[in-house]
Amino acid sequence: MSDPEATPNQGPAGEPDGADGLEGVLEAAEATLSRKPEIDYLLVADRAEVVNGKLYLMGGAWDRIQPPNFPHRMILGIALGVRIPFAHTDDQHTVAVEMQQDEQRLVGFEAKLTTGRPPGMAGMDMLVPMAFNIPVAIPAEGQVVLRASVDGRAPRRHEIRVTQRAQRPA
Repeated sequence: MSDPEATPNQGPAGEPDGADGLEGVLEAAEATLSRKPEIDYLLVADRAEVVNGKLYLMGGAWDRIQPPNFPHRMILGIALGVRIPFAHTDDQHTVAVEMQQDEQRLVGFEAKLTTGRPPGMAGMDMLVPMAFNIPVAIPAEGQVVLRASVDGRAPRRHEIRVTQRAQRPA
């Protein structure tokens, strides 16, 4: 007697049955293998660092500043996480970071990244935190855009609104 709960192309326990089930498994495997590294998160802070694989921020996750005058010189902490699918863990990757205000490039650099495959991580993505503390001079009020990308793919963006702090009368 057949199981009334079984759906077409599945056996009584719900396992794939026949060629259609195998196609589904193959599609899932192809989707997993076609995934590429990406920037998982992008944050700014007064200071950022990575210690033993953990990200630490001091004064982080802001999107506006009000300096008293321009150019405004500061140390900018940039924190980002690169998510690397297992199929790409042994490859070398290039992380690019750029900061612009209007058409003026304020910051731009690249970093190379290779993760390897730690024991016990078979088939799992790796999330690699990175931190950079860089000097920057913001020339004027306006919108500053920070972009980070991996291997030339579409970047993650973080926008910072810059307005001059109102001067208080003496």
